[in-house]
Amino acid sequence: SLPNTLQSIMDQVFKDCENLSSLVGFEKTQLTVLGNQALYNTSITELHFPKTITSIDASYFNFSGITVKRLIFEKYGSITNGEFKNLKSLEYIEFKEFNVNSIIQYGGQLRDSTNLKTVILGEGLTSIGNSAFAGCSTLNSVKLPNSLTLIDSSAFASCLALTNVQFGAGLETIASLSFSESGLSELTLPNSVRTIEAGAFMNCTKLSKIVLNEGLQTINGDAFSGCTNLSYIVIPKSVTTVCNFYGSKINVFAELYKEEASTLEGWSDLLGVVGDDTQNVNLYYADEWSYVNGIPTKN
Repeated sequence: SLPNTLQSIMDQVFKDCENLSSLVGFEKTQLTVLGNQALYNTSITELHFPKTITSIDASYFNFSGITVKRLIFEKYGSITNGEFKNLKSLEYIEFKEFNVNSIIQYGGQLRDSTNLKTVILGEGLTSIGNSAFAGCSTLNSVKLPNSLTLIDSSAFASCLALTNVQFGAGLETIASLSFSESGLSELTLPNSVRTIEAGAFMNCTKLSKIVLNEGLQTINGDAFSGCTNLSYIVIPKSVTTVCNFYGSKINVFAELYKEEASTLEGWSDLLGVVGDDTQNVNLYYADEWSYVNGIPTKN
């Protein structure tokens, strides 16, 4: 058991302790220094870092030689410098809190973590960068904080098992290809979302239900193209720019009247494919449909 007053674990202290499977009390220490190869070739599978460690210098300490499956941080800063690149066995990662205005970037090397199943991100985080979790093929559950405003391009692309995303209440932008080719089957966006960029949910072939929020303004080109299991979508009245749904067989139920939509330049992409026999897009305006048992239905 480690003492609460512990501040440093120096270089190679536990190296080659093959039977060491846990550090009891690790999360309660005052640790600020974790030395090079300090845990190398141990059997530790879970590490719960204390709040006194808010960053990891990959040039000094890294996770090589450790088969860690669970990582929990009480508090952390931005993830940018490759500190997690050696965590091939990682299944669960949780950041209970981030420093204010923290970000996760591609350089954090959590992408292509093929055993990662659960990601929990705490308050303070404001953006998830380009391809940050792309290719995490077994990732099935993600919890996002209210402080998050941007999910950047391809952040969760090709997360084939991803079925559960808990969005925070502050999200504003879902960038291009963010969730493309993911395993999402249902999608409910928070009221804060203003922009869904091109291809954001492209080729999500299991996606069958979408609830778009009032206040949404822009749905850019091909945002939902290739969602072959999606039979309908309701476009809120607040939307001024809407995608084309190329290659989709879908019923689009607009909360706008025809006269309103025809004056919005941003609706030109959608209106350009309506009635095109090759696209199979049916558009119904506000006076042409109603809800029947909670399902939008043509009058």
